Amino acid sequence: MDFFAAKKKLQEIDQQQLLLHWPTLNKKESDRLLDQIDQLDVALLRHQQEALKVHSCGSLAEALLQPIPHYEQRGNRDDYRLGKELIAQGKVGALILAGGQGSRLGFPHPKGCYPISVIRKKSLFQLIAEKTLAAGKEAQRPLPVAILCGAHNHRAIEQFFSSHDFFGLKPTQLFFFAQQELPLLNANGDLFLSAPAEICRGSEGNGTAFYHFVAAKIAEQWQKMGIECVALTLIDNPLADPFDAELIGFQRRTGYSAIVKGIERTDPEESLGLLALHRGRLSVVEYTELPEKMRRQRVGNFLLFRLANLSLFCFDMQAIVRLAMHTHKLPLHVALKLTEKLNAEGQVERSVAWKCERYLFDLLAWADKTGLLVYPREECFAPLKNSSGPYGPEGVQRALLAADRRVITKITGLAPPSFPFELAQDFYYPTEALLARWCGRSISSSGYIQAS
Repeated sequence: MDFFAAKKKLQEIDQQQLLLHWPTLNKKESDRLLDQIDQLDVALLRHQQEALKVHSCGSLAEALLQPIPHYEQRGNRDDYRLGKELIAQGKVGALILAGGQGSRLGFPHPKGCYPISVIRKKSLFQLIAEKTLAAGKEAQRPLPVAILCGAHNHRAIEQFFSSHDFFGLKPTQLFFFAQQELPLLNANGDLFLSAPAEICRGSEGNGTAFYHFVAAKIAEQWQKMGIECVALTLIDNPLADPFDAELIGFQRRTGYSAIVKGIERTDPEESLGLLALHRGRLSVVEYTELPEKMRRQRVGNFLLFRLANLSLFCFDMQAIVRLAMHTHKLPLHVALKLTEKLNAEGQVERSVAWKCERYLFDLLAWADKTGLLVYPREECFAPLKNSSGPYGPEGVQRALLAADRRVITKITGLAPPSFPFELAQDFYYPTEALLARWCGRSISSSGYIQAS
């Protein structure tokens, strides 16, 4: 695309401001900007602008949403055994959503690189890798993991794993793929620049994960490997189990295309999406779109909508391939984001902009059958979101230590020590040898506890 074609395209969509700094650009910069304008999806931009208008009008149809009256809670030993069998048979893979950066943590790297464990300060990525190793040791086979990266941190994530020798995993166990980005919009619904030759963009959201998983041919490879179901987790939740046997067994027993792992809500102000029935189907309402009445409404001592979504799922493999074809139908969710904007004088300033994203939970509308399994919060939810507070590093480390204390008590039969310690991930996927070795054995000192 040359300058005149770019100018004509922008005039047709009333976005000429993108050429404001054109006279200052060198050849490399001008080519880069022209390429971005050429790649600009006009239909998608219109869709974004329409989503912004809908958001400002508040279009959520509350009358169509109902609380979930009945649901199953974890604790089914038969499901657990079935899940373990499927993992041991090589029929299970894990998909980790890890596209985010650590900006809210003051961490200028992919969030998965953040050091978080109690004693050894293992990164979120290392914890996931070691969970996979431990689950594979228990299953006596290497287990596959696919990692969804961001458009800008794909290479950094692969290099992080490579520089740490893949944390003991075989490179053939890991499958990296990337999502893309969408333009951000200003208060008027217009595009803007973050640098003289850079249209400001942000993540397109995890709703496109299956599309890219299929487009990267990973789904095809996994099907040839015999993978029949996929457990999905977020990288920022170190309590999440990438090979949750009971969730996997529940999915196989019910035959549902998708299973959602949920928890009970206790705080109406918590930033968690609601689980509800929409026209009789299991659905998620994003917390930024919750009407105040729905957020707070109670029946006795309980919240009326008492279940929350954690973005932890188990999907049938064939359903993933089918659902990927519906990605373009997903609605756009709109939220404010702090970003950098190039002003008319060519200076970069902090600004608030509208970010449009697609969310994976909206694909539930196209799943044949969906189910819900509710877990105790302390077993599966400790997200690292902020630099402080309950979702900050200290809060997450407290949750990790509490989980280690529960696990060591279950294995040893003894009360846990009061001092800080950190368990190797093998304790979460214990082999018969580990159970025999640690039965009745106490932890004598603070530090890192190896399984052997």
